[in-house]
Amino acid sequence: MGAADCTGLTRAGMRWLSKCGYGLPSPMRGRLPLDELKIELDQKLRYSTLTFPVSEALFAQLPLSDECRTRCVLYVTFEEQTATTLAKGPALITLERVPGKMVLFFAHYGHRRIQPRSLAEAKDYLADLEMRVPIPDWFYETLERLEEVGDPVVSTIRVPPTSFIRYHLAHDLPSNFVALGDSVMNINPTFAEGTSKAARCALALKKSLLALPSGVRVLPADFGAKFFEEQNAKTAWMWESTRVNDYGQPTTEPIKGESLSSGALLRWYSRHLMKLTATDELAAWAFYTFQVGYGSGIEGFHPHVVAKVLWNAFTGHWRSDMLRK
Repeated sequence: MGAADCTGLTRAGMRWLSKCGYGLPSPMRGRLPLDELKIELDQKLRYSTLTFPVSEALFAQLPLSDECRTRCVLYVTFEEQTATTLAKGPALITLERVPGKMVLFFAHYGHRRIQPRSLAEAKDYLADLEMRVPIPDWFYETLERLEEVGDPVVSTIRVPPTSFIRYHLAHDLPSNFVALGDSVMNINPTFAEGTSKAARCALALKKSLLALPSGVRVLPADFGAKFFEEQNAKTAWMWESTRVNDYGQPTTEPIKGESLSSGALLRWYSRHLMKLTATDELAAWAFYTFQVGYGSGIEGFHPHVVAKVLWNAFTGHWRSDMLRK
């Protein structure tokens, strides 16, 4: 008989363990009691979503390229990170198509920007952005056509802090207890890694179960501990990479005992890699595969990508004839 915490942010597993007397202080170095397993940071992330009903007839009239019409995500852009935008909280904008609808999405850090609740406010929001590559005309033309369908369905969210229950550092856990997905870790949702994180947790559980001797009927005493170590090996990089990015925002409240200066060099590299994605296919592919979980963080450190990032960072441009893919 086993117990699996799949309760998401409710994290019922912590209460179960506490009620049963687990998670006491440990004499072992590096092991933590239950009440010290959780670490938390708050990016002060804000969302605004405007959803419009769009018929097939209207969609056919929108000024989209043939390639764009086949996609679910029609447009994604990040605001340029400058001293001004960092103080405000840099923005992310996407335009997506779902069956019978189009979704205009805004996300930013901090509270100095509005959360758009109408197309008029959305246009004001867009006009205030600092963009390295201008937003294309077809995007604005599409917004004009969306005005024809009336008021959108609006949703605004203040995202709660992200946190990590470090079960792999726990002192005494029952052998038959596991926790997966958001029950262990929730990260900045703008990275859209929730599904890939859940899949990695499931793979860790499968690997742990397959490692058991054939025919075993009772879990070994260290099964839970080994599972959490395996799960941490597959998912900890997600926490670390998003944390480094979040610490680049002055609005973020860091983990207790840490400073926003943590990870500054990696953040500098990531910022210039993201800038390069607008003009370089190899950089865009490396960034994309990492973001959606198809690859690992090492994709962004391929020698060719590193050379391009450094050249672009120190010269302000990239000449494709200097280095071939």
